[in-house]
Amino acid sequence: MEISALKKTYKMRRNSAGRNSIVVAMPFEVVEREARKRDLNVDDFLGQYQVVAAFDSFDGVHYTFEKVTEVKNGIHARGEGNDPEISDRGGEPSK
Repeated sequence: MEISALKKTYKMRRNSAGRNSIVVAMPFEVVEREARKRDLNVDDFLGQYQVVAAFDSFDGVHYTFEKVTEVKNGIHARGEGNDPEISDRGGEPSK
């Protein structure tokens, strides 16, 4: 089943911080639209929200945005709507 969607391609690169993650750009229009939905400008949205990647038993990855509740030692705490079974580090189930 083909989903009708706007598509853009972006290069990927390794995270320079040495973690096992890949960095990829996100279309500005996506962030701008999400900010507008929440009556925020883009800079305020970037400071108040984080991206959540959902992946596992389906092809691809699904990105959503959730509000950051606090930042401790450079790591964003979970916002409302987070799955409590998923940890903030690496998407592994919490113990």
